[in-house]
Amino acid sequence: MRHAGSLGYTEVVDGASSTTLKQDATFKIIPGLADASCYSFEARNFPGSYLRHQSNRVRLDARNGTALFDQDATFCARAALDGSQNVSLEARNLSGSYLRHRNGELWVEAIANTQGDRQDATWAVVTPRWRNGMDLPVNTYRSLQVVTPGFTNRYLRHQNSLGYTEVVDGASDSTLKQDATFKIVAGLADASCYSLEARNFPGRYLRHASDRVRLDARDGTALFDQDATFCAQPALFGTGTSFESYNFPGRYLRHSDSQAWLAGGGASTGWDKALSFSEDASWNLVSPWAP
Repeated sequence: MRHAGSLGYTEVVDGASSTTLKQDATFKIIPGLADASCYSFEARNFPGSYLRHQSNRVRLDARNGTALFDQDATFCARAALDGSQNVSLEARNLSGSYLRHRNGELWVEAIANTQGDRQDATWAVVTPRWRNGMDLPVNTYRSLQVVTPGFTNRYLRHQNSLGYTEVVDGASDSTLKQDATFKIVAGLADASCYSLEARNFPGRYLRHASDRVRLDARDGTALFDQDATFCAQPALFGTGTSFESYNFPGRYLRHSDSQAWLAGGGASTGWDKALSFSEDASWNLVSPWAP
């Protein structure tokens, strides 16, 4: 499913597809605009625009504040019409009509009692083709500031090949300032995410290994590239950025006791503790200490 020219279509999408196509085929699932027990689908690359039906054709339009728009843009999840473990999406204001594809186009229609039509109205919800939830400035240097209250004078840095946080200010030495500066580059494993390259060690990237965040030289393996790829998401706390692991969705770059880890906040103690997880896994991207 994708949008193009304000209309809904289906198209072949794979890893080699363009950035535009991958973004067009990615939607944010939110509580339904007309009914929070259902869902609406917001375009990844056009925030504020939603899939909606109009004269049965599925379109992508900006929300206009009317009740009709909100109803047209709300779909309720139902058991898959083809009997699979996937999902069918019934229009909130057209009972018995479902989101379906035919001839490469998206429509909302009543579904004939044939297996082919039932399959056309059945969808699998999968990992998004465009993994970032927010855009960062590629090929620029930034420093990552801690946002946890009481620790906002600390920044992510590398030291002896490991990730830490440390107090950095104008009086800090040049080594610390460079250690606390990273280049944001396209993700080594997926260009829809990001990798963080050391300012003072080009070719070395932050990556996780056994959950500890390290700084290592790229070794040419797929595992390294995946471990060194993080998808930018709106901050779990505040207005900054949270960095979600590419190969361990739901786990984020976080600090704990001045060390940097990959964590999900599922433990009662230690570096993966739930206490202050959202704060510790959020960062402000600020001007680099070492431009």
